[in-house]
Amino acid sequence: MKFSKFNEVFTLLANVTIVVGIFLVAYELRQNSALAKAGIRQEISNNGYAPLFAIATDPQLATIIQKANGAGNLTDSETERLRALLSVVNATNDNIYHQYLAGFVDEEQWLGFRKNMESARKSKVSRQYVNLESYSKSYQELIQKIDSETKNQSPSL
Repeated sequence: MKFSKFNEVFTLLANVTIVVGIFLVAYELRQNSALAKAGIRQEISNNGYAPLFAIATDPQLATIIQKANGAGNLTDSETERLRALLSVVNATNDNIYHQYLAGFVDEEQWLGFRKNMESARKSKVSRQYVNLESYSKSYQELIQKIDSETKNQSPSL
């Protein structure tokens, strides 16, 4: 009889331990999800805005962009440098867009980032020197939508 009682108590304790363990795992998953989203947000800050920082701090790059927007003619070297910069920008944007679609980037952050994309797509540079075929189909569709929305708008600061 004592063994049966001991077995019941032991089974009850084991079941309670399992339930507590499940709650702890759920809590850890929630914490890990929050950390992952924070990491993605930091990565967007680091990678997403690096080209803008380069433009702001590199006088040669700023001059190349001015020329590309109609203030002069680009040399072959300048054209390649500009295409490389825009390739980095669009690859980053494509990745961020897919992270947004997967739910890793929240709506508020995405809308802010999309505004930057809209502003960039208003410029001649972004439209003339980018080959969108190198990026995902959904990103191409997003850019086409942005282009149709911003077709007659001038660039803003």
